[in-house]
Amino acid sequence: MNIAELRQNKLFLPGIIAGAVVLVLLLLIVVISASAGSGQNYTKEIKETSVIAYQDEIVDDYNMFSDDQQVLMQAGVPGTEEKTFRVTVKNGQEVSRDLINTQQTQAPQNRVFHKGALDRSRTTITINQLATSFSASLNRLDFASIYPLLTSDQRQLYTQDQLQTSAKAINFSIETFTTTGSVDYQYPKYLTDIDTRLKAIQDVTQVDSQTTAATETLVAVLPVSVTFNSDLIGRQEEKFNLWFDEENKAWKVKYFGPTEVLSIERARSRDDGGKTFGQPVGATITVHKMILFPYWNYVFFNYDLNNTSVSNTDAQGMTIPTDASLSDIKVSDQPGTGYKLIHNDLFAQAENTIAAGKDGVGRIIMTPIPGPAINSITISVKLKISNSAYYKTQTEKDLSAKDYLSDWIDFGNITLTRQNRQATLQGASPILNQQQQQAIDQAATDATNNTSTTPSNSDATTPASSPATTP
Repeated sequence: MNIAELRQNKLFLPGIIAGAVVLVLLLLIVVISASAGSGQNYTKEIKETSVIAYQDEIVDDYNMFSDDQQVLMQAGVPGTEEKTFRVTVKNGQEVSRDLINTQQTQAPQNRVFHKGALDRSRTTITINQLATSFSASLNRLDFASIYPLLTSDQRQLYTQDQLQTSAKAINFSIETFTTTGSVDYQYPKYLTDIDTRLKAIQDVTQVDSQTTAATETLVAVLPVSVTFNSDLIGRQEEKFNLWFDEENKAWKVKYFGPTEVLSIERARSRDDGGKTFGQPVGATITVHKMILFPYWNYVFFNYDLNNTSVSNTDAQGMTIPTDASLSDIKVSDQPGTGYKLIHNDLFAQAENTIAAGKDGVGRIIMTPIPGPAINSITISVKLKISNSAYYKTQTEKDLSAKDYLSDWIDFGNITLTRQNRQATLQGASPILNQQQQQAIDQAATDATNNTSTTPSNSDATTPASSPATTP
């Protein structure tokens, strides 16, 4: 077919156009492919963030026992890090990735558990042995053996010679020392704030500063009964908790003997001048010494009571009994701390009264309200002269007990040379006055409020993996 015929063919022109279009498309594909291939060969830097897992850490705690459950002291927090990579791309495909930099953006925080390092059985044996040894040494007034066993605060307050001198001054001796229960353990605040299952230490009120100190060591409490004797204050039985705490992994004991004996030596006399019966009735009171037992929060005063009454007779010639006694005692000190009377008796007599012409030896036991250092002290006693029993006559009706003289006697301001009372309520069970009780109740309320918002580790899990141990 010649050209003329082709031109006359109706399919010729459309075919030519279609072929040209196909050829152009093929050329475009080749050009685009060549262009695209050369653009996919490159390198670039990319950054990726990843999580750093926290580790479990176990810390040996010598304020806990090995049979205590581990305490979660610090929650674990994952960290983060940023990694920079150099990426190579050829023909649009990643062919290599090289780490060129790692930067920690947030450090992980380990999950920390405290594990008990003490053996409970061995520690309990040690506490009982220490208590027995301490009481035996105190009974012998062997302060060379006692003094190293005292807690640091007591060694700072009192010298060995001072304690020995005070004990010798009243001829202090222990008749009996008996444990009345088993050793109990109370845990420091940094543990009980987190784990309320552990028994907390009771706050200790320091009398000199009126502040509450939180003990940060494990405390052992041993209930005991002690009977001691003294030339000045007689025989006395006390039941209390003996406290022990740790210093450098060694157990120390709280000293419960006398710490100071202060001389007062003041006498006062009163009588009625014979106004009642014609012959005077009265007495002389001499306050000798002030003996301090800060562990019990007790202050003892020893005194002599001499009934100077002259014998009187009634109309029938019968002797009128005139017995002397101290019916009340008030003690206060500067700067303004009051005392509460616990007990007053004539320990050398069967009765708490002294007959006319007789002498008696007595003791007063008081507990101070916590307060600052004592500068001076004032003692007032109420002397009472009375007939302490009924008596009969043939012509008179029965006469009931009657006061013939009742008078307050002020011993004046007594200046003290001591610097600090330093009495403590720890371990003692004194009879509390209203101010003390209110302070204790308030402290208990505050502690309850604080505990209610304190997190517990009851949901904490013991680490399953082998943790790193910190000695």
